[in-house]
Amino acid sequence: MTREHHPACQDFDPEWAAEAQRVAAAFRASKGQQYTKPQIEADHRLWLHALLPKHFRTADDRQFAPHHDEFFRWGWNIERGTLPSPSSCLWMVNRGGNKSTSAAGLAVALGARGRRKFGLVITRTIPQGDTHIRRVNSMLLASNVAQYYPGMSRPQVRELGDRSVRSSWNRTQLTTDDGWTLQSFSLLAAQRGVGLEEYRPDFIWITDVDDDGDSPGMVDSLVTALSSSVLATRSADCVVVFDQNPIHRDSVLNRILTRKTDVLSERKVIGPIPAVRQPVYAREEDRWAIKGQASWDGLPLSACEATLNVVGMDSWEREYQHNLDRPYPDAQYPMWDEKYHLVTWDRFAAYFAREMKKTYGEDWRLYDANGQPRLPSKGYTAQAQDWGNNHKHPCANAWLWQPAEGMPLNKFVFFYREMCWPSFPAIENDERAGPSAIRVGIAIQNIERAWDEESRMMWRLASHERPEIVKGYETDMPLAGRNALMFQGINTAEAREGILHTQNFLTIDPEIPHPFNVWPEGHPQAGEQLPGCPRAFWLVAKGQGELYWDYEIGEVKVKPALDERGQARTRAEYPAFRKPDTAQGAEKKDSPKIFDDMVDCGRAIAGKLFPGIQPLTKEERLALKVNRRFPPDQMPEEQRAQEAWVTSRQYWARAIANEEDKAPSYGGALGEM
Repeated sequence: MTREHHPACQDFDPEWAAEAQRVAAAFRASKGQQYTKPQIEADHRLWLHALLPKHFRTADDRQFAPHHDEFFRWGWNIERGTLPSPSSCLWMVNRGGNKSTSAAGLAVALGARGRRKFGLVITRTIPQGDTHIRRVNSMLLASNVAQYYPGMSRPQVRELGDRSVRSSWNRTQLTTDDGWTLQSFSLLAAQRGVGLEEYRPDFIWITDVDDDGDSPGMVDSLVTALSSSVLATRSADCVVVFDQNPIHRDSVLNRILTRKTDVLSERKVIGPIPAVRQPVYAREEDRWAIKGQASWDGLPLSACEATLNVVGMDSWEREYQHNLDRPYPDAQYPMWDEKYHLVTWDRFAAYFAREMKKTYGEDWRLYDANGQPRLPSKGYTAQAQDWGNNHKHPCANAWLWQPAEGMPLNKFVFFYREMCWPSFPAIENDERAGPSAIRVGIAIQNIERAWDEESRMMWRLASHERPEIVKGYETDMPLAGRNALMFQGINTAEAREGILHTQNFLTIDPEIPHPFNVWPEGHPQAGEQLPGCPRAFWLVAKGQGELYWDYEIGEVKVKPALDERGQARTRAEYPAFRKPDTAQGAEKKDSPKIFDDMVDCGRAIAGKLFPGIQPLTKEERLALKVNRRFPPDQMPEEQRAQEAWVTSRQYWARAIANEEDKAPSYGGALGEM
């Protein structure tokens, strides 16, 4: 959306519009002779402002933020017949940030300067494609491009195909006198089998392909259509611009951005650029106020504040700030929050080493011979498996550990490992492709041997609909010289109830401090424990789950998962596990059986184990709260200071207990079924 069309900018800085009109009039009066062609082609700012003055109104920083310059520098280096490196660009700027106008301007520049001849505009629907083609046409008609590039004059727009026939390629085509062509193509049409046939585009502009309500299955289909029906038709020197915002965690663009798919692996990434960096929100007299730094002069803080008060906080956070942590409206696990549910192995081991020594008076092995964290030798393990054999439905495995009676946090659970066959994310030359019961069984035994997990395994659960796999583990493993693995079939009723039990254990009790995670450096409360605690945690490898402060947007973020050591599949599935409505608006009985393999493992374990875990007692809750204010490992060594510290701790404990007696405790139903 251009600045002149943005609702929050209608009345802002009127001299800008006057300046644009003055420049355009002066340019027309001089018939474009104040600049030579080499002069304007050498500077993208000058070219865009001089030739497209109604869309790029100045050549200074008011029009071009650093991210705009970065985008056009990449585009300006594209040469005819040469494949640039990288050959694609993920162009992610907040709504109202001149994102699509910049992409359209680059398309015109590539055509005018003879860098590309045939482009495709890829959208979700046919009407969306029509809109973008006509936007470029309007840009050309209102431009000075023809004065330098006569071949770009007299653009013609035609509708091609038979729109009454679903199987035909219905599109809008723009053509100029010199043959530069831009055509639209719908990904939904590609899903129906419509192909590009002999066309070989040398420029592909992808935009508006995602929707908030897309299921994982729909996203799978869109990714496939994009890969096989569009990108596979490109010319040898084709460049790609993906002009969109991530919108939600499992969108096509976010899968590409986070490398959950290998589509567009070689790319330049610009963004996501938020509208406001380091925002601070306040509710004043029934309206929002914002403090922070606008990322572009064309959408200043005042315009951002006006926009927020029109669209509301939810849309603002998603579309303007790229906050994908907000749960889906129909999410089954809306309380999922990686800041609270993920714990790195380092923090886990440090906590239990300290607490176990206090409890048992001796050092416990929480690191292996290589110095890597490991499970304590006490406690119970369990495993669940959802059998599959391909990337859409892999053989998913999840392991859980519960501390033994008398251990710290023995009413909490820890999912400490996942394993997928084939691997997730997908990798080349994957040794796990084509899984069999013997191959998976041997891998399970090998990975469990180091920590002696088999000897304390409560039970193993496996897909009830694949009894032959369960039988294979029992009978075929001995034939391979291995001990049998004994799995039970997943109880469907228990697994269904497991969703409710999982929701209970995921719920974050705001009154209990987090036993592991602290606010990172840069946060106003850096070093303090997070104010809230769930009863289910997922353990992740170093570098794949730490909290960090994003200085650009002023928020706490979590390092992303790279592979199964960071529980990549779990972290992709849990927030995307949804139960959308039917076409008639009624709630569906169950979530779609798509992209829920690790979720199925988790809810099978939850349905069998969680009902037997009692809620926290008043004394246990009190101890966790007091430990936040007086961590036991910080007790002074000097006797008098130690006595004062203990007295203060006891006083604080009594004060908290008295407060709890006055009102019912939050989360008292945690764990009660």
